[in-house]
Amino acid sequence: MAVKALQHTGMHIMDKEMSNMDMSNMDMDMPDHGGMKMCNMKMILNADTENICILTDKWMVETKFQLVLSLLVLVVATAFYEFVKRWSTSIEQRYISLNSGIAGVATENELRQLKIKSCLAYGLSVFYSFMIMLLFMSFNWWIMGSVVLGAIIGKFFFSLNSNGKSVDSLACH
Repeated sequence: MAVKALQHTGMHIMDKEMSNMDMSNMDMDMPDHGGMKMCNMKMILNADTENICILTDKWMVETKFQLVLSLLVLVVATAFYEFVKRWSTSIEQRYISLNSGIAGVATENELRQLKIKSCLAYGLSVFYSFMIMLLFMSFNWWIMGSVVLGAIIGKFFFSLNSNGKSVDSLACH
């Protein structure tokens, strides 16, 4: 009991000392990175245009020109995701129609190969959607805008099948 009271008193004194400290002039001794630029990562919405890393520190945007080029790449990549979704869905629909006998007779080997191809296409689609989700999680307005624009363009060009029906999935973006 006496130990707890002593610990509590000691903690109270330490808290009081910390609150009275003037931390405005403290030198935090930040490490020098030899002049290397560091990724500007924020967990809040931002509109930064320089030192932005896209998915990896190897894809660092340092200038506004690089930002424009990177955003165009992201628009095309996100639009292409809609094509990958459509391709994956078409393989799955082909498998279902062959397996049910609607589209003719298929051998067991053909069905197995088509099922494997369907599963791999689905896996690619899921991986792709998670990468797009990570892009959006940059919290950068420019990157998020390019993802949305790419999704709109991809929906326009790739999302309707031959029956005029939309090809949607529960993908992450």
